[in-house]
Amino acid sequence: MLQYCGKHESILKSNETKAGSLLMQALGLTIPRMSWLLRAAPALVLLAISWRAITSGIFPKEKVPYGGQVHPAFQEVKEIFEKNVQSGREPGASFAVYRHGKPLVDLWGGYADVESKKPWQQGTLSQLWSSTKGVAAVVVGMLADRGFIDYQRKVSDYWPEFAANGKEDVTVAMLLSHQAGLMHLSRGLTLYDYRDQWELVEELMAKQEPMWLPGTRFSYHAFTYGMYVDALVRKVDPLHRNISQFFKEEVADPFDLDLHIGLPFNQFYRSTRAEYVSLLSIFISKFALQPGLWKWLPDVFFGGFLAKSLEVFDFMNNMYVMNDAELRSIGLASAVGFGNARSLAKLYDFLSNNGTVQGKRLLSKDHVKSLSTPVTEKIEVIAFPDRPFAMGTIVDNNPLGQTIFGHRGYGGQNGYADPTHGVGVSYVTNFNSIYSDCDDPRATDLLQALYRCLQRYQQLPEDEK
Repeated sequence: MLQYCGKHESILKSNETKAGSLLMQALGLTIPRMSWLLRAAPALVLLAISWRAITSGIFPKEKVPYGGQVHPAFQEVKEIFEKNVQSGREPGASFAVYRHGKPLVDLWGGYADVESKKPWQQGTLSQLWSSTKGVAAVVVGMLADRGFIDYQRKVSDYWPEFAANGKEDVTVAMLLSHQAGLMHLSRGLTLYDYRDQWELVEELMAKQEPMWLPGTRFSYHAFTYGMYVDALVRKVDPLHRNISQFFKEEVADPFDLDLHIGLPFNQFYRSTRAEYVSLLSIFISKFALQPGLWKWLPDVFFGGFLAKSLEVFDFMNNMYVMNDAELRSIGLASAVGFGNARSLAKLYDFLSNNGTVQGKRLLSKDHVKSLSTPVTEKIEVIAFPDRPFAMGTIVDNNPLGQTIFGHRGYGGQNGYADPTHGVGVSYVTNFNSIYSDCDDPRATDLLQALYRCLQRYQQLPEDEK
Protein backbone atom coordinates (compact mmCIF):
# COMPACT_ATOMS: atom_id res chain seq x y z
CA MET A 1 0.00 0.00 0.00
CA LEU A 2 2.83 2.32 0.83
CA GLN A 3 4.52 1.55 -2.48
CA TYR A 4 1.25 2.18 -4.30
CA CYS A 5 0.92 5.61 -2.67
CA GLY A 6 4.54 6.42 -3.33
CA LYS A 7 4.12 5.54 -6.98
CA HIS A 8 1.21 7.87 -7.31
CA GLU A 9 3.09 10.57 -5.42
CA SER A 10 5.90 10.37 -7.98
CA ILE A 11 3.35 10.54 -10.81
CA LEU A 12 1.79 13.63 -9.22
CA LYS A 13 5.16 15.33 -8.83
CA SER A 14 5.98 14.52 -12.43
CA ASN A 15 2.66 16.00 -13.57
CA GLU A 16 3.18 19.11 -11.45
CA THR A 17 6.61 19.60 -13.03
CA LYS A 18 5.17 19.19 -16.53
CA ALA A 19 2.28 21.57 -15.73
CA GLY A 20 4.68 24.18 -14.36
CA SER A 21 6.90 23.81 -17.43
CA LEU A 22 3.91 24.22 -19.77
CA LEU A 23 2.76 27.31 -17.82
CA MET A 24 6.22 28.87 -18.07
CA GLN A 25 6.30 28.15 -21.79
CA ALA A 26 2.85 29.70 -22.22
CA LEU A 27 4.07 32.81 -20.46
CA GLY A 28 7.32 32.82 -22.38
CA LEU A 29 9.34 32.30 -19.20
CA THR A 30 12.30 30.10 -20.03
CA ILE A 31 14.90 29.34 -17.36
CA PRO A 32 17.27 32.07 -18.63
CA ARG A 33 14.46 34.55 -18.64
CA MET A 34 13.44 33.55 -15.11
CA SER A 35 17.02 34.17 -13.97
CA TRP A 36 16.91 37.59 -15.58
CA LEU A 37 13.65 38.40 -13.79
CA LEU A 38 15.09 37.36 -10.46
CA ARG A 39 18.13 39.57 -11.00
CA ALA A 40 15.93 42.47 -12.12
CA ALA A 41 13.37 42.10 -9.30
CA PRO A 42 14.96 44.67 -6.94
CA ALA A 43 15.12 47.23 -9.73
CA LEU A 44 11.47 46.57 -10.67
CA VAL A 45 10.35 46.99 -7.06
CA LEU A 46 12.31 50.27 -6.81
CA LEU A 47 10.74 51.44 -10.07
CA ALA A 48 7.23 50.66 -8.76
CA ILE A 49 7.87 52.57 -5.54
CA SER A 50 9.26 55.53 -7.46
CA TRP A 51 6.30 55.56 -9.82
CA ARG A 52 3.89 55.54 -6.86
CA ALA A 53 5.72 58.46 -5.29
CA ILE A 54 5.76 60.39 -8.58
CA THR A 55 2.09 59.80 -9.34
CA SER A 56 1.04 60.63 -5.78
CA GLY A 57 2.72 63.98 -6.28
CA ILE A 58 0.93 64.51 -9.57
CA PHE A 59 -2.37 63.12 -8.31
CA PRO A 60 -2.38 63.85 -4.57
CA LYS A 61 -4.93 62.27 -2.26
CA GLU A 62 -8.17 64.20 -2.33
CA LYS A 63 -8.38 66.67 0.55
CA VAL A 64 -11.67 66.30 2.36
CA PRO A 65 -13.50 69.66 2.74
CA TYR A 66 -13.83 71.18 6.18
CA GLY A 67 -14.11 74.64 7.70
CA GLY A 68 -14.97 76.71 10.73
CA GLN A 69 -13.39 78.66 13.53
CA VAL A 70 -12.33 78.24 17.14
CA HIS A 71 -11.25 80.49 19.97
CA PRO A 72 -7.42 80.21 20.26
CA ALA A 73 -7.79 78.24 23.49
CA PHE A 74 -9.62 75.47 21.58
CA GLN A 75 -7.06 74.79 18.88
CA GLU A 76 -6.72 71.19 20.09
CA VAL A 77 -10.40 70.59 19.32
CA LYS A 78 -9.94 71.95 15.80
CA GLU A 79 -6.92 69.73 15.18
CA ILE A 80 -8.77 66.59 16.31
CA PHE A 81 -11.81 67.44 14.18
CA GLU A 82 -9.63 68.08 11.12
CA LYS A 83 -7.70 64.85 11.69
CA ASN A 84 -10.95 62.88 11.97
CA VAL A 85 -12.26 64.38 8.75
CA GLN A 86 -9.07 63.94 6.71
CA SER A 87 -8.57 60.35 7.88
CA GLY A 88 -12.12 59.39 6.96
CA ARG A 89 -12.99 58.58 10.55
CA GLU A 90 -15.50 61.44 10.38
CA PRO A 91 -17.35 61.18 7.05
CA GLY A 92 -19.52 64.23 7.75
CA ALA A 93 -20.52 66.30 10.79
CA SER A 94 -20.68 69.65 12.52
CA PHE A 95 -19.53 70.39 16.07
CA ALA A 96 -20.14 73.60 17.99
CA VAL A 97 -19.76 75.15 21.44
CA TYR A 98 -21.31 78.53 22.33
CA ARG A 99 -20.80 80.63 25.43
CA HIS A 100 -22.73 83.82 26.14
CA GLY A 101 -23.77 84.08 22.50
CA LYS A 102 -20.24 83.70 21.12
CA PRO A 103 -18.76 80.67 19.37
CA LEU A 104 -15.86 79.01 21.12
CA VAL A 105 -16.01 76.19 18.57
CA ASP A 106 -17.87 76.16 15.24
CA LEU A 107 -16.62 73.41 12.93
CA TRP A 108 -17.98 71.44 10.00
CA GLY A 109 -16.47 69.00 7.55
CA GLY A 110 -16.73 65.91 5.42
CA TYR A 111 -19.56 65.29 3.02
CA ALA A 112 -23.23 66.17 3.13
CA ASP A 113 -23.68 63.52 0.45
CA VAL A 114 -20.84 61.04 0.06
CA GLU A 115 -22.07 59.68 -3.28
CA SER A 116 -22.03 63.04 -5.06
CA LYS A 117 -19.13 64.39 -2.96
CA LYS A 118 -21.30 67.31 -1.92
CA PRO A 119 -19.27 69.02 0.81
CA TRP A 120 -20.62 69.76 4.26
CA GLN A 121 -20.82 73.55 4.40
CA GLN A 122 -21.43 76.21 7.01
CA GLY A 123 -25.17 76.23 6.38
CA THR A 124 -25.68 72.48 5.96
CA LEU A 125 -28.66 71.02 7.84
CA SER A 126 -29.01 67.43 9.02
CA GLN A 127 -31.69 65.36 10.75
CA LEU A 128 -31.53 65.62 14.52
CA TRP A 129 -33.65 62.56 15.24
CA SER A 130 -34.40 62.36 18.98
CA SER A 131 -32.38 65.47 19.73
CA THR A 132 -35.55 67.15 18.43
CA LYS A 133 -37.20 66.09 21.71
CA GLY A 134 -35.03 68.57 23.62
CA VAL A 135 -36.16 71.32 21.24
CA ALA A 136 -39.80 70.32 21.86
CA ALA A 137 -39.19 70.50 25.62
CA VAL A 138 -38.13 74.14 25.23
CA VAL A 139 -41.45 74.90 23.51
CA VAL A 140 -43.42 73.48 26.47
CA GLY A 141 -41.16 75.40 28.85
CA MET A 142 -41.95 78.62 27.01
CA LEU A 143 -45.70 77.94 27.20
CA ALA A 144 -45.30 77.22 30.93
CA ASP A 145 -43.39 80.48 31.33
CA ARG A 146 -46.34 82.33 29.82
CA GLY A 147 -48.84 80.61 32.11
CA PHE A 148 -50.58 78.57 29.42
CA ILE A 149 -49.61 75.19 30.86
CA ASP A 150 -48.54 73.80 34.23
CA TYR A 151 -46.34 70.72 34.56
CA GLN A 152 -48.19 69.53 37.68
CA ARG A 153 -51.69 69.73 36.27
CA LYS A 154 -53.45 66.84 34.57
CA VAL A 155 -53.24 66.53 30.81
CA SER A 156 -57.03 66.16 30.75
CA ASP A 157 -57.37 69.71 32.14
CA TYR A 158 -56.22 70.90 28.73
CA TRP A 159 -57.48 67.96 26.68
CA PRO A 160 -60.63 66.40 28.23
CA GLU A 161 -60.79 63.46 25.81
CA PHE A 162 -57.38 62.33 27.05
CA ALA A 163 -58.88 61.07 30.33
CA ALA A 164 -60.14 57.85 28.70
CA ASN A 165 -58.90 54.32 29.53
CA GLY A 166 -57.00 54.92 32.75
CA LYS A 167 -55.25 58.20 31.88
CA GLU A 168 -57.35 60.54 34.00
CA ASP A 169 -54.53 61.14 36.52
CA VAL A 170 -51.65 61.52 34.04
CA THR A 171 -49.94 64.88 34.58
CA VAL A 172 -48.04 66.95 32.06
CA ALA A 173 -44.89 66.13 34.03
CA MET A 174 -45.51 62.37 33.68
CA LEU A 175 -46.02 62.76 29.97
CA LEU A 176 -42.84 64.78 29.46
CA SER A 177 -40.69 62.46 31.59
CA HIS A 178 -41.79 59.25 29.83
CA GLN A 179 -43.76 57.93 32.82
CA ALA A 180 -47.21 57.80 31.19
CA GLY A 181 -46.89 54.34 29.62
CA LEU A 182 -48.08 55.68 26.27
CA MET A 183 -45.29 54.31 24.11
CA HIS A 184 -47.57 52.55 21.65
CA LEU A 185 -50.70 53.14 19.56
CA SER A 186 -53.43 50.67 18.66
CA ARG A 187 -52.49 50.91 14.98
CA GLY A 188 -49.45 51.91 12.97
CA LEU A 189 -49.19 55.21 11.13
CA THR A 190 -47.35 56.82 8.28
CA LEU A 191 -45.93 60.32 8.46
CA TYR A 192 -48.52 61.28 5.85
CA ASP A 193 -51.23 60.15 8.28
CA TYR A 194 -49.66 62.38 10.91
CA ARG A 195 -49.73 65.39 8.61
CA ASP A 196 -53.02 64.83 6.77
CA GLN A 197 -55.25 63.05 9.30
CA TRP A 198 -54.67 64.91 12.54
CA GLU A 199 -58.17 64.25 13.87
CA LEU A 200 -57.56 60.50 13.54
CA VAL A 201 -54.14 60.76 15.18
CA GLU A 202 -55.50 62.82 18.06
CA GLU A 203 -58.33 60.35 18.60
CA LEU A 204 -55.92 57.40 18.68
CA MET A 205 -53.76 59.14 21.27
CA ALA A 206 -56.74 60.13 23.42
CA LYS A 207 -58.11 56.57 23.48
CA GLN A 208 -54.78 54.80 24.04
CA GLU A 209 -54.54 52.68 27.18
CA PRO A 210 -51.31 52.97 29.23
CA MET A 211 -48.93 50.01 29.22
CA TRP A 212 -48.38 50.38 32.99
CA LEU A 213 -49.81 52.43 35.83
CA PRO A 214 -48.66 55.98 35.02
CA GLY A 215 -46.12 57.37 37.45
CA THR A 216 -44.84 53.98 38.63
CA ARG A 217 -42.30 53.33 35.83
CA PHE A 218 -40.65 55.10 32.95
CA SER A 219 -39.40 54.01 29.57
CA TYR A 220 -38.53 55.76 26.37
CA HIS A 221 -41.52 56.98 24.32
CA ALA A 222 -39.55 57.00 21.09
CA PHE A 223 -42.18 58.58 18.83
CA THR A 224 -45.29 59.20 20.89
CA TYR A 225 -43.47 61.74 23.09
CA GLY A 226 -43.39 64.31 20.31
CA MET A 227 -46.93 63.45 19.21
CA TYR A 228 -48.43 64.12 22.63
CA VAL A 229 -46.37 67.28 23.06
CA ASP A 230 -47.62 68.51 19.69
CA ALA A 231 -51.21 67.82 20.74
CA LEU A 232 -50.73 69.76 23.99
CA VAL A 233 -49.19 72.72 22.18
CA ARG A 234 -52.17 72.88 19.82
CA LYS A 235 -54.55 72.78 22.82
CA VAL A 236 -52.92 75.44 25.02
CA ASP A 237 -51.46 77.89 22.51
CA PRO A 238 -53.98 80.75 22.19
CA LEU A 239 -53.44 80.65 18.40
CA HIS A 240 -53.69 76.83 18.31
CA ARG A 241 -50.53 76.49 16.24
CA ASN A 242 -48.90 73.12 15.80
CA ILE A 243 -45.47 72.70 17.36
CA SER A 244 -43.60 73.30 14.08
CA GLN A 245 -45.25 76.67 13.55
CA PHE A 246 -45.01 77.69 17.20
CA PHE A 247 -41.31 76.86 17.31
CA LYS A 248 -40.57 78.79 14.12
CA GLU A 249 -42.48 81.91 15.12
CA GLU A 250 -41.65 82.04 18.84
CA VAL A 251 -38.17 80.50 19.05
CA ALA A 252 -36.29 79.94 15.79
CA ASP A 253 -36.97 83.28 14.10
CA PRO A 254 -36.71 85.61 17.13
CA PHE A 255 -33.53 83.95 18.40
CA ASP A 256 -31.91 83.49 14.99
CA LEU A 257 -31.72 79.70 15.17
CA ASP A 258 -31.33 77.66 12.00
CA LEU A 259 -33.48 74.88 13.48
CA HIS A 260 -36.68 73.37 12.09
CA ILE A 261 -39.28 70.89 13.33
CA GLY A 262 -40.09 69.62 9.87
CA LEU A 263 -37.74 70.84 7.14
CA PRO A 264 -39.35 73.41 4.78
CA PHE A 265 -39.26 72.39 1.12
CA ASN A 266 -37.28 75.51 0.21
CA GLN A 267 -34.51 74.44 2.60
CA PHE A 268 -34.19 70.87 1.37
CA TYR A 269 -31.25 71.75 -0.92
CA ARG A 270 -29.18 72.53 2.18
CA SER A 271 -29.82 69.18 3.85
CA THR A 272 -27.61 66.12 4.00
CA ARG A 273 -28.21 62.73 2.53
CA ALA A 274 -28.15 60.46 5.56
CA GLU A 275 -26.39 57.10 5.80
CA TYR A 276 -27.90 54.61 8.22
CA VAL A 277 -27.07 51.54 10.22
CA SER A 278 -29.84 49.24 11.36
CA LEU A 279 -31.45 49.63 14.76
CA LEU A 280 -30.67 45.96 15.32
CA SER A 281 -26.95 46.73 14.94
CA ILE A 282 -27.23 49.61 17.39
CA PHE A 283 -29.04 47.52 19.99
CA ILE A 284 -26.57 44.64 19.67
CA SER A 285 -23.68 47.08 20.04
CA LYS A 286 -25.25 48.77 23.06
CA PHE A 287 -25.98 45.48 24.81
CA ALA A 288 -22.50 44.17 24.04
CA LEU A 289 -20.95 47.26 25.63
CA GLN A 290 -23.29 47.25 28.64
CA PRO A 291 -23.99 43.73 29.99
CA GLY A 292 -26.09 45.30 32.74
CA LEU A 293 -28.80 45.83 30.13
CA TRP A 294 -29.13 42.15 29.26
CA LYS A 295 -32.15 41.72 31.51
CA TRP A 296 -34.07 44.00 29.13
CA LEU A 297 -33.43 41.88 26.01
CA PRO A 298 -37.05 40.63 25.87
CA ASP A 299 -38.33 44.20 25.89
CA VAL A 300 -36.06 45.21 23.05
CA PHE A 301 -36.14 42.26 20.67
CA PHE A 302 -39.23 40.23 21.46
CA GLY A 303 -42.26 42.48 21.29
CA GLY A 304 -41.70 44.26 24.59
CA PHE A 305 -42.18 47.91 25.50
CA LEU A 306 -39.40 49.40 23.42
CA ALA A 307 -40.13 47.22 20.41
CA LYS A 308 -43.75 48.39 20.44
CA SER A 309 -42.61 51.98 20.82
CA LEU A 310 -40.72 51.72 17.53
CA GLU A 311 -43.69 50.24 15.68
CA VAL A 312 -45.68 53.48 15.70
CA PHE A 313 -44.36 54.67 12.30
CA ASP A 314 -43.64 52.58 9.24
CA PHE A 315 -40.46 54.40 8.17
CA MET A 316 -38.51 52.39 10.72
CA ASN A 317 -38.71 49.48 8.25
CA ASN A 318 -36.51 51.42 5.83
CA MET A 319 -34.94 54.52 7.28
CA TYR A 320 -33.52 55.58 3.91
CA VAL A 321 -36.97 56.87 2.97
CA MET A 322 -36.21 59.74 5.35
CA ASN A 323 -33.97 61.20 2.65
CA ASP A 324 -37.21 62.16 0.85
CA ALA A 325 -38.01 65.89 0.83
CA GLU A 326 -41.72 65.47 1.55
CA LEU A 327 -41.24 63.15 4.52
CA ARG A 328 -38.60 65.50 5.90
CA SER A 329 -41.10 68.36 5.78
CA ILE A 330 -43.49 66.68 8.25
CA GLY A 331 -42.86 68.07 11.72
CA LEU A 332 -42.79 65.09 14.04
CA ALA A 333 -41.30 66.57 17.21
CA SER A 334 -39.81 63.24 18.28
CA ALA A 335 -37.50 62.75 15.34
CA VAL A 336 -38.05 64.95 12.27
CA GLY A 337 -36.09 68.00 13.34
CA PHE A 338 -33.35 69.54 11.22
CA GLY A 339 -30.49 71.84 12.04
CA ASN A 340 -26.77 72.05 12.56
CA ALA A 341 -24.53 71.94 15.60
CA ARG A 342 -24.18 75.72 15.59
CA SER A 343 -27.86 76.47 16.12
CA LEU A 344 -28.43 73.63 18.57
CA ALA A 345 -25.45 74.84 20.63
CA LYS A 346 -26.82 78.41 20.53
CA LEU A 347 -30.16 77.16 21.88
CA TYR A 348 -28.49 75.30 24.75
CA ASP A 349 -26.26 78.30 25.45
CA PHE A 350 -29.43 80.05 26.68
CA LEU A 351 -30.31 77.10 28.90
CA SER A 352 -26.80 76.87 30.35
CA ASN A 353 -27.05 80.53 31.41
CA ASN A 354 -30.40 80.46 33.22
CA GLY A 355 -32.35 81.19 30.04
CA THR A 356 -30.80 84.55 29.15
CA VAL A 357 -27.96 85.48 26.77
CA GLN A 358 -26.84 89.02 25.91
CA GLY A 359 -30.01 90.49 27.39
CA LYS A 360 -32.41 88.23 25.43
CA ARG A 361 -34.52 85.82 27.46
CA LEU A 362 -35.60 82.45 26.10
CA LEU A 363 -36.87 80.98 29.37
CA SER A 364 -37.09 82.06 32.98
CA LYS A 365 -34.61 80.67 35.49
CA ASP A 366 -37.38 78.61 37.13
CA HIS A 367 -38.37 76.88 33.91
CA VAL A 368 -34.77 76.22 32.96
CA LYS A 369 -34.56 74.46 36.31
CA SER A 370 -37.51 72.28 35.24
CA LEU A 371 -35.42 71.11 32.29
CA SER A 372 -32.36 70.38 34.42
CA THR A 373 -33.91 68.71 37.49
CA PRO A 374 -34.38 64.93 37.17
CA VAL A 375 -37.74 63.51 38.26
CA THR A 376 -37.37 59.78 37.49
CA GLU A 377 -34.41 58.86 39.69
CA LYS A 378 -36.53 56.90 42.19
CA ILE A 379 -38.74 55.20 39.60
CA GLU A 380 -38.10 51.86 37.92
CA VAL A 381 -36.78 52.18 34.37
CA ILE A 382 -37.79 49.72 31.66
CA ALA A 383 -34.97 49.11 29.15
CA PHE A 384 -33.91 52.64 28.23
CA PRO A 385 -32.61 55.20 28.94
CA ASP A 386 -29.94 54.63 31.55
CA ARG A 387 -30.11 58.31 32.62
CA PRO A 388 -32.96 60.14 34.38
CA PHE A 389 -35.44 62.46 32.69
CA ALA A 390 -36.45 65.99 33.60
CA MET A 391 -39.28 67.81 31.77
CA GLY A 392 -38.48 66.39 28.33
CA THR A 393 -34.70 66.37 28.66
CA ILE A 394 -32.12 63.82 29.77
CA VAL A 395 -29.95 64.74 32.76
CA ASP A 396 -26.41 63.41 32.45
CA ASN A 397 -22.78 64.16 33.29
CA ASN A 398 -19.99 65.68 31.23
CA PRO A 399 -16.53 64.00 31.05
CA LEU A 400 -15.61 65.79 34.30
CA GLY A 401 -18.62 64.36 36.14
CA GLN A 402 -20.57 67.64 36.21
CA THR A 403 -24.29 67.92 35.45
CA ILE A 404 -25.45 68.56 31.90
CA PHE A 405 -28.93 68.33 30.36
CA GLY A 406 -30.25 68.08 26.83
CA HIS A 407 -31.11 65.24 24.48
CA ARG A 408 -29.26 62.62 22.44
CA GLY A 409 -30.45 61.30 19.11
CA TYR A 410 -30.19 58.22 16.92
CA GLY A 411 -26.82 57.65 15.31
CA GLY A 412 -24.79 60.03 17.46
CA GLN A 413 -26.67 63.36 17.49
CA ASN A 414 -26.47 65.39 20.68
CA GLY A 415 -27.18 68.81 22.09
CA TYR A 416 -26.86 69.83 25.72
CA ALA A 417 -26.42 72.65 28.20
CA ASP A 418 -23.48 72.63 30.59
CA PRO A 419 -24.36 75.11 33.35
CA THR A 420 -21.04 74.58 35.18
CA HIS A 421 -19.14 76.07 32.25
CA GLY A 422 -21.99 78.17 30.90
CA VAL A 423 -21.83 76.61 27.43
CA GLY A 424 -24.12 74.97 24.92
CA VAL A 425 -22.58 71.98 23.10
CA SER A 426 -23.74 70.06 20.04
CA TYR A 427 -22.57 67.37 17.63
CA VAL A 428 -24.62 66.55 14.50
CA THR A 429 -23.76 63.95 11.85
CA ASN A 430 -25.44 62.42 8.81
CA PHE A 431 -23.30 59.26 9.05
CA ASN A 432 -25.23 57.55 11.80
CA SER A 433 -23.17 55.01 13.71
CA ILE A 434 -23.79 51.91 15.80
CA TYR A 435 -22.72 53.88 18.86
CA SER A 436 -24.67 56.27 20.98
CA ASP A 437 -23.00 59.67 21.29
CA CYS A 438 -21.59 58.51 24.64
CA ASP A 439 -19.53 55.78 22.99
CA ASP A 440 -18.92 57.08 19.45
CA PRO A 441 -15.15 57.67 19.10
CA ARG A 442 -15.78 60.59 16.74
CA ALA A 443 -17.67 62.50 19.43
CA THR A 444 -15.90 61.29 22.56
CA ASP A 445 -12.48 62.41 21.28
CA LEU A 446 -13.87 65.88 20.61
CA LEU A 447 -15.58 66.10 23.99
CA GLN A 448 -12.49 64.96 25.89
CA ALA A 449 -10.44 67.63 24.11
CA LEU A 450 -13.18 70.20 24.65
CA TYR A 451 -13.09 69.83 28.41
CA ARG A 452 -9.31 69.99 28.53
CA CYS A 453 -9.56 73.24 26.62
CA LEU A 454 -12.41 74.57 28.77
CA GLN A 455 -10.33 74.11 31.89
CA ARG A 456 -7.54 76.18 30.33
CA TYR A 457 -10.00 78.71 28.94
CA GLN A 458 -11.48 79.41 32.37
CA GLN A 459 -8.08 80.50 33.63
CA LEU A 460 -7.82 83.26 31.01
CA PRO A 461 -8.44 86.91 31.90
CA GLU A 462 -11.99 87.94 31.07
CA ASP A 463 -10.87 90.23 28.25
CA GLU A 464 -9.25 87.27 26.49
CA LYS A 465 -12.34 85.10 26.58
